[in-house]
Amino acid sequence: MPKCARYTLAWLAKDDCYELRKREGETHYRLQMDDNQWPIWLAEHASFSFQGKQGHLSLLKETRARGTGYWYAYRNLNRCTRKLYAGRTVDLTIAHLEELAEAFTQKAASSSPNKNTLTSPSELPSPALHDAPAEPSPQQPVGPLLEPKLRLPRIPATQIERERLFTILDAALERNLTLLCAPAGFGKTTLACQWLNARRIQAQCSPVAWISLDTRDNDPILFWRYIITACQNFHADIGHTLFEQLSVGLPPSLELPSLEQLLTPLLNELMHIAHSGLLILEDYHLITEARIHETMVFFLEHLPATIHVMMLTRHEPPFPLIRWRARGELCEVQATDLRFSQEETIRFFRRTLPSESVLFSTEDLQQMHERVEGWAAGLRLLALTLQGRVSHQGLTHALTHFAGEQHSLQKYFVTEVLNAQPKKFQDFLLQTSILDRLTGGLCDFVATCHDSERILEDIEHAGLFLEALDGSGKWYRYHALFAEAMQAEARRRLSADTLRTLYRRASKWYTRQNMLTKAIEATFQAQDIRQAAALIEQLLEKPATFLFGTQLFQHAPQFHTLRRWLEQLPEEVLRSHPLLCLGYAASLVFVSVQEQSTPSPETIVRLFGTLQLAEEGWRYEGNLARLGEVYAFRAMILRQPGAIGEAMSYARQSLALLPLDALESRGMVLWLIGMGEIQEGHFHAARETFLKVRAFCEALGNAGIMRANTGWLSKVYFAQGELHQTDMLLRQLLAEARAIEDIDDICDALLGLAQLTYVWNELANAEKQAQEALELAHQLANEELQVQATLLLARIDQAHGLTPAARQRCSELLARLSPTLPLRSQLVREICAMQAQLALIQGDLATVERWWNSLTEPIQLPLALREYENLLRARWLLAQGQAESALKLLHDWQDDAQKEGRIARAWEGQLLMAQAYATLKNAPLARKLLRDVLEGVYIEGNMRLFLDEGEALATLLQTLLPIVQNSAQRAFLRRLLFAFAQEQTAHGQQPSYSLVAQPLSKQEQRVLHLLTVGHTNPEIAHELVISLNTAKTHVQSIYRKLNVTNRVEACEVARILKLL
Repeated sequence: MPKCARYTLAWLAKDDCYELRKREGETHYRLQMDDNQWPIWLAEHASFSFQGKQGHLSLLKETRARGTGYWYAYRNLNRCTRKLYAGRTVDLTIAHLEELAEAFTQKAASSSPNKNTLTSPSELPSPALHDAPAEPSPQQPVGPLLEPKLRLPRIPATQIERERLFTILDAALERNLTLLCAPAGFGKTTLACQWLNARRIQAQCSPVAWISLDTRDNDPILFWRYIITACQNFHADIGHTLFEQLSVGLPPSLELPSLEQLLTPLLNELMHIAHSGLLILEDYHLITEARIHETMVFFLEHLPATIHVMMLTRHEPPFPLIRWRARGELCEVQATDLRFSQEETIRFFRRTLPSESVLFSTEDLQQMHERVEGWAAGLRLLALTLQGRVSHQGLTHALTHFAGEQHSLQKYFVTEVLNAQPKKFQDFLLQTSILDRLTGGLCDFVATCHDSERILEDIEHAGLFLEALDGSGKWYRYHALFAEAMQAEARRRLSADTLRTLYRRASKWYTRQNMLTKAIEATFQAQDIRQAAALIEQLLEKPATFLFGTQLFQHAPQFHTLRRWLEQLPEEVLRSHPLLCLGYAASLVFVSVQEQSTPSPETIVRLFGTLQLAEEGWRYEGNLARLGEVYAFRAMILRQPGAIGEAMSYARQSLALLPLDALESRGMVLWLIGMGEIQEGHFHAARETFLKVRAFCEALGNAGIMRANTGWLSKVYFAQGELHQTDMLLRQLLAEARAIEDIDDICDALLGLAQLTYVWNELANAEKQAQEALELAHQLANEELQVQATLLLARIDQAHGLTPAARQRCSELLARLSPTLPLRSQLVREICAMQAQLALIQGDLATVERWWNSLTEPIQLPLALREYENLLRARWLLAQGQAESALKLLHDWQDDAQKEGRIARAWEGQLLMAQAYATLKNAPLARKLLRDVLEGVYIEGNMRLFLDEGEALATLLQTLLPIVQNSAQRAFLRRLLFAFAQEQTAHGQQPSYSLVAQPLSKQEQRVLHLLTVGHTNPEIAHELVISLNTAKTHVQSIYRKLNVTNRVEACEVARILKLL
């Protein structure tokens, strides 16, 4: 696969200039040190190679979603990749490139091979992968789970009871975790099964979930699918939603949720189980994947008290065991505990060898105990050795030769166990030792026999280290040590061609049983690379849907496995299978997202290289539908500020190529286009696009994507000022998300509702919803959501007149923002803008000026943030009396905002323009602008749009009262003015205008007084000696004059206006 940059900037000494050329050899153009074309070219490209006078290096632009673009330089020194910050695009002059090359050259001369090595993925640049949305992806190797792995193993009937260990395990149930940690053969599995049987007999056994792990479970998604399935032993309804998500796909959020986030609903479901449960993980030492260990720690840290986990492992897992020991949350049963005592050894042999044991002397039993040292497997091996000995001399001989390290025991497996079997059994054991799980049909096909089921039963009964995996006797596995010994002996006795033939047979059987994952593994062992490629392609084509389908869009089950497979294929094989190229690209993306790591430059090169191979292959074949999927995938990974145009271009090309009946794929491409239209500020277009996507969702019945569509459509409606429609969608989203405990969607819905209730001036509800959203954002470890919720809480503080508290909240938020957050530069800019707005409200113009002067350019910002900054600057100009400058700034984007459907922003700009015209003594135009906004807003009830502008706008609005004829508009206007007065009163100020259209009569003042002390209408009539109808008439007249609808509002207005 290609690993070099597409463009190279090289120094030509003979011509005394630099030449920019493509990888294909084409010369782009030549340039000198200060060539004006160079910055333009840089702004349009993301990577290139530099070969200068001082050395060579590679350059890569780091562009995070909605953030700043920066360049980094890379060079391999001493077999390690070194990295230097190169600066912004404007800094990347040719002279600076030569300085960077010289710096690398100096490093090469002075640094050791390990110095400044990039050891962490997080240190590498992240052009588009980590912050891009989860793209549609190739079909993943998702197959059915192997049910025998979830069954308790059967144990030999000759085992002795070990009451002292049972007591330890009983007491361990009071803690979170029990570790049975000891080397192979110490009887961990046997002890666990015996203990469970003993508790079951005593009617003390809680529901048990058992998982027998193997090395293929190192895929995090596969591992947790097994965990969920096992936990359904506790309750049949546990984890169904999460299992489906891990098996098929997740709702289309912009970022893939971490596994910790996904596990939260499972933990919540376990919390609500009425009874206790026991989860046992056998052979956990086979798990080496770091992400599984991390998520397992999270799972254990948050495990309900009713659930207990037991792990059977050969070594300690990488958990915070010291902390858990200190908390008393861990019970450990180690090799010293598991060793058979001398008394247990004696009981074991007397039960296992009842005939031979009569020949044992006390010294013999003592020798057995000392030789075996309490090792359970050793006792069984020794028992097999002693079985059938009919003399004391024979027993002594066997005991004498039972010694040595592990390799001696493996030799023992061969000489004393394998060679002791008939030739047919020996051949069977060697040929089937390559299988990790055995069943009759599989063994028949591999070993070319017809009675494998009977042979397996005979081997099990003979105690030849074959364990039944379920009660039906259908599936078995060899003891690990025994299997390893047999595999080593098979490599010695059988030829390499024979072994490859055995693996090919296994692959054929697996393929016929539709167990493609196992078939692929066996084919690789057979070294049949082309067949492996064909099987992987067959797997990726199932089911018969296009790669860019919604079922494959969000998550990447077993992409670790897919990447491992495809990295074993030579480039010439990969090149001949475009589907595998796209699959490899997807695996590179999704593994990085799953691991929350930043792809290395080499990974990025491989990613785009394999996409190019896929495009070339399908273009050659004329497969336009698949070509459309490549374009769609490119669009997804390119969607970021600064590359939106390119992403949108690919998306539209994809839409033109995808078949009309590919509803899932076309729906996802439309989704991408809608996202791009939002980022570019085209809200009318985005609305139409998301409505089309909604129709696709309804046709496909995909509830997850429908929820995500609901969230984004609500954002469009909110930006267009349609608040009631926004409210309906958000409440629908919240109800659906709470029903399935989708924390991401709950948080998004709550944050949207908090913004909505804020603009409706329902500050108490807004604060409650924003606070809940903030707590969920912390739970999700989502700093972007934390920032948005905190900034909204700061606005609520300000609305309450608590400006110092709001500024303090922003300062604390800025201080704790993670320095490694991908969107940090953008979020910092949002926080600083809010701080400047709060300073402006307090009249601190110097702080606002410092803020404005501190803004650096160029910076790739979302349009919404750019507009927010410009509106703030307009307010600052108005505060300084520069109304004409403010009008010029507002006019620059006002028409575009109105035309493209950014209605709420357009209204905000119109209010500022009205204040500017009022300052310039153009009252008619100021009133016209106010009336235009009022006509657009009054039905939806956007109060804070006006209230946040302060008393100056209230004074202007007061001038509209005589000229507004529409009763509904007049009522909304009075509500606004009352709200202004209420806030001013709460802030210790007096309203500078009258809010009562007509003064209250003396009698109405008396009625109002009685209303405020809680009198009912009949009581008012009795007190004032008037009829009930007259009392009602006075009350309604008071409501009308005060523009209120009930007694509570009347009392509040009377208090504000001091009418009592």
